[in-house]
Amino acid sequence: MKHITLPLAFVVTLCPSCEILNNTGMATGVGAATGAIIGREVAGDGRKTEGAMIGGLLGGMAGYILSQNYQANQRQIRAAEYAASRSLRSSTVQSSGQRYVAVPVPKQTGRGKDLMIYDSKEKKLASDKVYVAKSGKNYGAGETVYAGGRKAVVATAFQGI
Repeated sequence: MKHITLPLAFVVTLCPSCEILNNTGMATGVGAATGAIIGREVAGDGRKTEGAMIGGLLGGMAGYILSQNYQANQRQIRAAEYAASRSLRSSTVQSSGQRYVAVPVPKQTGRGKDLMIYDSKEKKLASDKVYVAKSGKNYGAGETVYAGGRKAVVATAFQGI
């Protein structure tokens, strides 16, 4: 890479832990802009436009993907474990035959719910990731969702906000 300025290096290094990732549009935009700058700098003299376009596309995709899940805090982990223990006794979850159970947990900030995945075979959370629920979508108990590469049954009905 020819020239990466200090501010750009700062953004790239700290972005995975920053507040930008809580907003999908902002994360996608920052990822695209950062990718375009890096792509332009990496590309050869006659290919700066192509480098910026490819970098912008890849950076935007990375920003979008990173904004769709985040590290759970202790309150969310406790809520997920409690909800999972209750849901494992429900007939909806038992009759689904699914190994993974999607349990709603409070958002880290603001109102509403997001999802965590519980592994009913291992009797523990499948990961420490929280998956962002789609805004405005009604999730019904017993519905199948895909999160973190896992197919899971929704434990309790809720609406994404």
